[in-house]
Amino acid sequence: MQNIEKFLKDTIKKYTDIQVEDIDKNLFTLGVMPLEFLYVINEIEKKYEITIKDLLHNSDYSILSIHNLSIKINCLVS
Repeated sequence: MQNIEKFLKDTIKKYTDIQVEDIDKNLFTLGVMPLEFLYVINEIEKKYEITIKDLLHNSDYSILSIHNLSIKINCLVS
């Protein structure tokens, strides 16, 4: 799961220039804009071959942290 977290941190940095230190913080509170988050989702879809529908299905706002996204991605690809 650390590989997924690193991928997410790197992708967020690429599209937002935000270096995420606390993987439990909501990405929007760190300054990630919704449009930028869509670019991150697009990269997740390409790399892990999962859809945004699957990623966000039955999720609430808490999915918007690197830690929780990593858990969800790991569950979907395992």
